[in-house]
Amino acid sequence: MKNKIDWVDNAKGIGIVLVVFGHVLRGIFAKGLSISNDTFMFIDDIIYSFHMPLFFLISGFFINKSLSKYGGKELIINKAKTIMYPYFIWSVIQILINVLLSKFTNNNSDLWSILKIIYEPIAPFWYLYAVFLMYILSVIFIKIDIKLKIFFAAILYFLPNTNIILVDNLFDFYIYFILGSFLFKEINQLKKNVLILFLSVPFFLISFYCYNVLFKINEIRLYLIPALIGAIVVFSFSKIMVQNKIFTFLGNQSLVIFLLHIFFTAGTRIFLYNVLGISSVVLHVFLGVTIGLLGPLLFNYFYKKFNLKGLFVCPF
Repeated sequence: MKNKIDWVDNAKGIGIVLVVFGHVLRGIFAKGLSISNDTFMFIDDIIYSFHMPLFFLISGFFINKSLSKYGGKELIINKAKTIMYPYFIWSVIQILINVLLSKFTNNNSDLWSILKIIYEPIAPFWYLYAVFLMYILSVIFIKIDIKLKIFFAAILYFLPNTNIILVDNLFDFYIYFILGSFLFKEINQLKKNVLILFLSVPFFLISFYCYNVLFKINEIRLYLIPALIGAIVVFSFSKIMVQNKIFTFLGNQSLVIFLLHIFFTAGTRIFLYNVLGISSVVLHVFLGVTIGLLGPLLFNYFYKKFNLKGLFVCPF
């Protein structure tokens, strides 16, 4: 059973590396470093076509087990402590840092932004808010047949954007959360198969090409087929690499990395560009991703070593 869970951790590990890489790339592009618009958009679209849907699929994997374990009320309380609590803590911290370092960061924030996080989640923490709302929906719809849930999620997915961030995030990604809960048993039972990986990679590239080039679909949120095939690529690779403890470890630490990486990637970019005057895109990407992964891990090591409380999970 352990290997079956390890592959999920591997998938989370791969996903969090893509998150860090994507944010590093967006940061240096926003800074105006020498990367062409076409190159940036191509890489950015590929990553964002599937890496967040991947996390919502994984988030849906264990919802049925969680409902059975906790029940509706206790599940919401648990997720409020482990998801919404760090959402508010780190959103406030990020806004305060953005205000203090406004001359160097790519984001314009003021203290009033703190009040807005209740209804207007900020990047990258919007994911936590969205997945928490999906847990609430899971409790509300606990007795509804899964096929009706999929149908409902599909309707939400194809509705036009409302320009209300909280609503749009829920509508755009709820379909993946539901499909994750529906398909987990089948995905989990699949044995590692190199053939599936080799077939899924070209299928992903073809589907991405059709959406991006042939159909010229500009809204990355509508890349449903590439997103699902991209997730299959990651799941297949995760099963093959189930003995790789690096991705397993990163997957286990994915929440900590997710919450802290933006501070380390932005700090690295500011130091390289504003202090050292370095504009090499390759160096920015390499150091940004490396420090963006290792920085949070080091922080978490000392956080646990000194038995600190209150930054990642509600202490009461």
